[in-house]
Amino acid sequence: MIDKGHLHGQLVNSNSKVVDGIEYYIQTDKAVYNLGENVQMLYRVTNLGDEEVLIGCSRSPEFNLLVQKDGETIWMKVQGWYWFSPGITLSAGESEEIRCNWDMKDNDGNLLEPGVYNVVGVMYNEPWNDYNHGIPYATEVAVPITIIP
Repeated sequence: MIDKGHLHGQLVNSNSKVVDGIEYYIQTDKAVYNLGENVQMLYRVTNLGDEEVLIGCSRSPEFNLLVQKDGETIWMKVQGWYWFSPGITLSAGESEEIRCNWDMKDNDGNLLEPGVYNVVGVMYNEPWNDYNHGIPYATEVAVPITIIP
């Protein structure tokens, strides 16, 4: 489900999924980029429920932004608060997010080739509750981008 939203009056490229009352949302500032442009990324996690929830993260950092091609991760940005974090507590309607600009270079500093890539937001676990106490589970949401010469 890819929808077009607005970011400062421009169309954005976004996707989301809801799992156990938590919305996982990924966004880039557009869908097609010229080689060498910066890609503005946003990954947001929102509690859609009426009660506080703990998203028990089985890995730290909690927020992970990846760029993948053919299932292989070529770039990664992570954000976390504590090494041994119990997770993220969100009140009803509350969100946490990570934003960054990516320069189209891989983790080794090489400029990418033109092609289709996936921008992926990942959290490693689902909300803790009476029936799910920290069972490792990756929740991912992705949006494709195209890089042209």
